[in-house]
Amino acid sequence: MKCVVLLLLSAVAYGQSAAGLPAQLQQVLVYREAYPLALDGAWKEARLLLEMQRPLQARQVLEEACNAHPGSLECLAFEAEICERLNQIEDAKELLTRCTRLAPDDPRVWKWLGDLELRRKDPAAAAAFGKAADLRPNDAQAWAGMAAAEQEAGRNAKARLHFEKAAALNVDCKRPNAMVYLLYGDYFRESGEWRRGIDQYTSALALDRSLGGAYLGRGRCRMELGEYEAARQDLTRCEREPALRLEAINLLFKIYKAERNTDQAQRYAREIQKLSDEKMKRDATANEVASALAHGAELLGQGQINEAEKVYEALAREHPEAATAYEGIARAFAQAGHYSEAERAIRTYLSSVSEDAAGHVLLGKILLNEHRAAEAEPEFRSAERLDPMLVEAQVGDAACQIVSGKYSRAVETLRRAVSLPSASESSRLMLSEALYKSGKPDAARKELEQVLQSDPSNGRALQMKQAIEQGGALPKP
Repeated sequence: MKCVVLLLLSAVAYGQSAAGLPAQLQQVLVYREAYPLALDGAWKEARLLLEMQRPLQARQVLEEACNAHPGSLECLAFEAEICERLNQIEDAKELLTRCTRLAPDDPRVWKWLGDLELRRKDPAAAAAFGKAADLRPNDAQAWAGMAAAEQEAGRNAKARLHFEKAAALNVDCKRPNAMVYLLYGDYFRESGEWRRGIDQYTSALALDRSLGGAYLGRGRCRMELGEYEAARQDLTRCEREPALRLEAINLLFKIYKAERNTDQAQRYAREIQKLSDEKMKRDATANEVASALAHGAELLGQGQINEAEKVYEALAREHPEAATAYEGIARAFAQAGHYSEAERAIRTYLSSVSEDAAGHVLLGKILLNEHRAAEAEPEFRSAERLDPMLVEAQVGDAACQIVSGKYSRAVETLRRAVSLPSASESSRLMLSEALYKSGKPDAARKELEQVLQSDPSNGRALQMKQAIEQGGALPKP
């Protein structure tokens, strides 16, 4: 029964009937209901949402997964990929920069950041790839990325040297990387060395027959050489890839025009217009959503709460697929201390996505801040039911019990919370508080000692320890 309810709620969020959801997505949602914290389930749901052209909801899924698994580099990188699709470039860069802070000695994270910067023609790309090459000197892809960045900056001599090194490393390694040859092919194509470009693209395709960029690059080189039939074969392969289709069709149009094939040229001209219109509409929608969210955040920062709320309400009305933004809106209001507005926003969100444990935790926190512990407790309990591994839900539940003077129940709840892998020091501090207030100072002191072992300078733990030793009241959080 719970699975059916989850599907119906998800269908509301996705704007269609449960029967209309793809079978694969239905299976993933059932899996996620059973294992809400599993990364693979979040990953699969986000991928399917992208296929359904729901990037905003895909990002929401990944944000929740990243919150539950803050150390997952792959999860952060996937969210960055979605942000780039939404043209939220600064968010994407921040996520990948966070990866470099989490794992500064991992060359992969520097290549991820370098790839984004290279696509955005950011001069910082060379430094990111350089860091990856320093960490792993035999990494052909790092050297190729650095070469492409040098080429983008107009330093062609340096770019050629780096490409030559990358190609030599690629030949010698056990698993050659197709992207090294693709980037080297781009270098030759842009330098007008089309035959050498074709050779590199062909080498890339020998390693990966599905590499659309290599077909596109080779087709462009063959066009320049007047080899239209061979170019047409390459470019036709790219028509099936959404990211490459418009460019491939533009090139095919030029080929048919050069061959004076009027019928085919006109057909491709109509297709170009149609795809251009669709792309403009998608880009406009993504830009409109991103702009509205940024404008709302700016108004919040200026203290114009009512105006910010109008912006968010208009966004949700005009773009129903952005309804999940209400969860972010609620967090922004809560951080600004505007709890009434935050409560209204999160209740709007939960009316569509009621099976979101993090959403119930947020509502519980908002209600606690308004001194409404009796109303907050059921929200934390709902979150616990949905996600038994969510520490925040149990800590929130315990906070309500402490406020209500139910110290023994709070201790029991917090014992469960601190046993979870993702438990924080704050949950152990709260356990110490509950123990002390339930008349167990020795047990409370023992919990504080554990906190101070890992963090000897923890100010709140030191203050609580002093208060317990003196038999006084605990300091307020």
